[in-house]
Amino acid sequence: MRALVSSLAGIAGRFQGLRIGLRMQILLLGTVGVLLIGTIYLVGLRVENAAIHKSDTSIALQVRIADAVEKFIEARQVAGEFTRMPSERLIERNNELLAGVRVDLEGIEKLVADLPQDDPLRKATEWRTALNDYAKRFNWVVSSQRLMGFTEVDGLQGDLRMAARKMEVMLAKMDYSALIILTLQIRQYEKDYMLRGDLSHSASLKSRIGEFQEILNNSYLTEDQKKEVGEYLKAYQSSFESYVSGQRSLTEEAAALSSTFDNVIRPQLSGVSETAHASADAARQSMMNVRRTMIWALVVTTAVVILAAFLFGRRISRPITAMARAMERVAGGETDIVVPTIRRSDEIGVMARAFAVFHANMLENRELSQGRAAERQRNEEARKALLSGIADQLQADIGAAAREVETGAQKMHENVEVVGQVLAETRTRADTVRSASTQASENVQRIAAATRELAVSMAEISGQVGRYTQIARHAASDTERTDAIVQSLVDETQQIEEVVVLINGIAAQTNLLALNATIEAARAGEAGRGFAVVAQEVKALAQQVTSATGSIRQQIDAMRGLAQQAGQAINKIGTTVREIDHLASAMAGAVEQQQAATEEISGSITIAAEGTQTVSDHIGRVGEDAGQACKLSDQMVETAQAMHRQSGELNGVVARVLDRIRAA
Repeated sequence: MRALVSSLAGIAGRFQGLRIGLRMQILLLGTVGVLLIGTIYLVGLRVENAAIHKSDTSIALQVRIADAVEKFIEARQVAGEFTRMPSERLIERNNELLAGVRVDLEGIEKLVADLPQDDPLRKATEWRTALNDYAKRFNWVVSSQRLMGFTEVDGLQGDLRMAARKMEVMLAKMDYSALIILTLQIRQYEKDYMLRGDLSHSASLKSRIGEFQEILNNSYLTEDQKKEVGEYLKAYQSSFESYVSGQRSLTEEAAALSSTFDNVIRPQLSGVSETAHASADAARQSMMNVRRTMIWALVVTTAVVILAAFLFGRRISRPITAMARAMERVAGGETDIVVPTIRRSDEIGVMARAFAVFHANMLENRELSQGRAAERQRNEEARKALLSGIADQLQADIGAAAREVETGAQKMHENVEVVGQVLAETRTRADTVRSASTQASENVQRIAAATRELAVSMAEISGQVGRYTQIARHAASDTERTDAIVQSLVDETQQIEEVVVLINGIAAQTNLLALNATIEAARAGEAGRGFAVVAQEVKALAQQVTSATGSIRQQIDAMRGLAQQAGQAINKIGTTVREIDHLASAMAGAVEQQQAATEEISGSITIAAEGTQTVSDHIGRVGEDAGQACKLSDQMVETAQAMHRQSGELNGVVARVLDRIRAA
């Protein structure tokens, strides 16, 4: 560091001997600093861009590998699902996933093409061989499954099912129970083998086929029937053996497919994925190291530039500080100072020489200015005395006038406020009277309207009473007819009760027959078991019918009682309706008298409403006039306040002018 400081001091000394301006020296120092920092930054940026490119490549490769791994794992899941539930949809999905893996593999190959040959990431290209092997084995599994059949009606499954179906139909026609039972046992072993894949079920099936053949040979069937059944049996046995062979081949292919994925592809996927992660981490670490190195280089370069600037500034600040101190003493009134001697050819030297000339001239002018200062002081005192007298006289005259204006404005403001209060109270009372008058007018109008509506309602009530009288008469006649209908209903319930008694008797007989049938079925033993179940059902139905008829009889009794009560109530209603008819006739006469009185009241209230409305209109105009007067009084108050403010502002302006005159 000392050597660096010495070299910088030497450079500054050489600059001092050159005739270079101060601004040019500063420009050279700044240019050198910027070039150093810029060079370091560009070099670091280039190295950092290379590290970023490698990191981006590693990250892109990692994303591609992760996508390919995800698709490969999903393809393996689809293949496993296909072995359990084969379908064309799963085949298409597996092909789509493998095609996506191939696309990702092409992208991976492009990314690793620029990497060195010994880079571990180049092992990702070895996936293509494993991928092709996996696709080939999956196609073998698909071919084996197609041979077996995707559903129970396709392939070998369909052939086996068809052969079994034909044999079952033939035996059903012949009605040979022993062979039918053996056929069912054979089909059961067939289903067990399909579900579990255990060869013991296949051996049991073959044993049952031997028993079937032996019973068939010793049966009472004709030779043609035996031959036909034997051919169906051979076809079924051949189909089953083909199915077993195909199932074994399918199992082996599925196991080979799983082995390819678990032993070859999965380790490759894990290894390449871990390598991609490690490469991305290494690239990020390299980028961080480059940034750290560049930051330290920039810090060191900046420190060197700052040190050079400090030394250069110190070389400039020393002479300037000496001159500044001398100038400060001169500005403070000192003249007996020593002017610093600076022998420089730049702007600082020119400034020092100019200050020396200025100091010499200042000493010369000080002697001349001392005589003139006394004369100027005498003239200044006389001028200030004259201006002070003029200012005092102006302040007295203008102040008296301003006070008179302010007093008049204050009195006008007080009088206008009194007038405004009176007008406001007048307006308030007018508004109160207007509101009360308006409310009274509205109430009278509402009463008039209500009276008119009452007259209309009375007319309508009169009509309604007439119609009500007619309705009451019709209701009396309807009540008599309803009474007759209720009596008929009582008679009908009596007939329904007789039918219910008949149904109850039939149910009791049915119950006895079901009991007898149960006894006979018990005597028949095993052969009558089904008939006994039917007899029990019939017995249960008979008991339900008995229970239902009992409920119906209770409902009929309740209906009969309700019908009798309804007849009594209808008779009472008829009596009440006739009384209502007499009351309605009397009500009609009273309503006509009320209608005439209501019309007279309506006319009188209408005249009162018109008078109330006239009073309300006059009071409203009085309130409006009072409101306008209030607005005028408010304007007068604002005018008085403005005069008061302007008077105060005038006093302030006069005071400021006089202060300036006194200060001049």
